[in-house]
Amino acid sequence: MNKPPDLSEIEGLVLRKFDYSETSIIAAVFVRTEGIKQFLIKGARKNSKKAFPQIDLFRHVSIIYKPSSNSELNSVSSAECLTIYDMIASNINNFKAGKWLCEFVIKNSKDAIPMMKVFDALKIAFSRLATAKRVQRIPIVLSVCFIMLSENGLLPDYSNSENSEKGIDILSEFALQEDTDYPEYSQETWESLSNWMYNFLVTHAEFVVPEGWGAIMN
Repeated sequence: MNKPPDLSEIEGLVLRKFDYSETSIIAAVFVRTEGIKQFLIKGARKNSKKAFPQIDLFRHVSIIYKPSSNSELNSVSSAECLTIYDMIASNINNFKAGKWLCEFVIKNSKDAIPMMKVFDALKIAFSRLATAKRVQRIPIVLSVCFIMLSENGLLPDYSNSENSEKGIDILSEFALQEDTDYPEYSQETWESLSNWMYNFLVTHAEFVVPEGWGAIMN
């Protein structure tokens, strides 16, 4: 998209939106190099063939906007949808996992801090969840959590444990390479990893863990 010199342009993933007025919405967008940014989209609730809502949940978008000097809300000039993951909403279990990941990233991202690997992992997670079929949610969610810990420098050093180090490498590859097969672990192993991750996120990393963890892990 072409833009005037007084405007800025970003690409991001829409993680949250809510109504602001009868015609407008506010959206939280995760940007690879800037963390979470808040946008005001005027007229976004006016649906028509000429005014298709480009900015919606689970979408990869390009936004041209005017940066605000006195507010967290940036006013959108125009937007283009680059990738649509709307199919996430076609399966309730996939939708719950997608929503949980959105809230997890929002609550644990710091303003203006680049999180490029987390962005890539979340985009791949959306792609895997974007199906009417029920998918294996546990590896999808855990792999994004691992990348979040890793990019924040919070992942423990497992260099003295060959099995643990190999397991981390497998989940990291799964998180960042979309064509990688799902890890073949037993249900007992997944339960153990899930319990470890939850306790580590809360106790050691001091992350905010949104509600619904137990439902996703079952």
